[in-house]
Amino acid sequence: MARLHQRGVDLLLNLQTAIEHLDKLTSREVADLLKETEIVLRDLLARDVPKSGQVD
Repeated sequence: MARLHQRGVDLLLNLQTAIEHLDKLTSREVADLLKETEIVLRDLLARDVPKSGQVD
C-alpha cells in the first residue's frame, strides 16, 4: 500500500512539473505521463472500492 501511495506522490510531482513545461514536452513524454496516470488511478480505485452498500 505504501508503494502505491509513493507512486501517486511521484506522479503528482511529475504532473506538476509537466504543467510548468508543457511547451517543452515531447508527445512521447505526454503519452508516458498519461499511461502512468492511468495505471496509478486504476490501482488506487481498485484498492479503494467501497464495500457493498457503502455511501460517501
